[in-house]
Amino acid sequence: MAISVSSAYAFDAQTIRVRYTNDAKDFTALGNADALNPDNYDVTVIAYPAMALGLAAPPDPIPLKVSRVKDSTGAFVVTDFDISVDAVLRHNVTYRVTVSNVTDEGGIVIAPPVFADLPGVFTVPLVPKRLRTVGNDFAVDMRTGRVLQTASGDIALFGQKAALLDRILKRITIAKGGFYHLSDYGLGLKPKSAKISTSALPELRNDILAQLGRESDLVDPDVGLSSRQDTTYSGVLVVDVKGSMSTGAPVTATFPFLKEPSEAA
Repeated sequence: MAISVSSAYAFDAQTIRVRYTNDAKDFTALGNADALNPDNYDVTVIAYPAMALGLAAPPDPIPLKVSRVKDSTGAFVVTDFDISVDAVLRHNVTYRVTVSNVTDEGGIVIAPPVFADLPGVFTVPLVPKRLRTVGNDFAVDMRTGRVLQTASGDIALFGQKAALLDRILKRITIAKGGFYHLSDYGLGLKPKSAKISTSALPELRNDILAQLGRESDLVDPDVGLSSRQDTTYSGVLVVDVKGSMSTGAPVTATFPFLKEPSEAA
């Protein structure tokens, strides 16, 4: 029976996964008493803190409390098992997993202790839930799409509310499947879209609500649609959006989808 050095690794911050390999003679010697049964061997974990430069002697090793948490039998003579320890596996510490006291059915030890060394893991802080609110997007003209500039000539930035309105408009106007790998993103309405009949408005409203419901920074969105006829424009579709930001600030916006006066029917 053996454990190679590469067969034990930190599975998460407090769990070690060990690959336990028995050769055929070990398996035969154990008979019906499964070699993978935790009652047939002991598992220990000892932490060895990294030795600082110039240190005369390494720090004392620290034994950790071990709990068996999962078994996953592999091939005929190979098994993975997970063990949980009572401390976070630090990246600057070496851990030694030892399997010892491997016994047969009669309680006789049939294999010497074997071990594997492994490093711990880096721990990182939790990622903010709403990462997109951390930065501000470039401010663009809602009609032409051009990047706006400040009076000094610098690139202007959207505030959080303006950035949200920009994303709302993108969801309505970008063709479905046209945004990277997101096959359900977008509706494809264009500012110079064709006339939309009144009977089509309820279905369109539901489609827009489905899109806006995927915007995590928009809470409780509501959509109102109207198809207007007047002396200036022909077939004007107006999309009214209401809701609130994740911060609680109210959001209201009106997006007209229309033909230019010179192109009016």
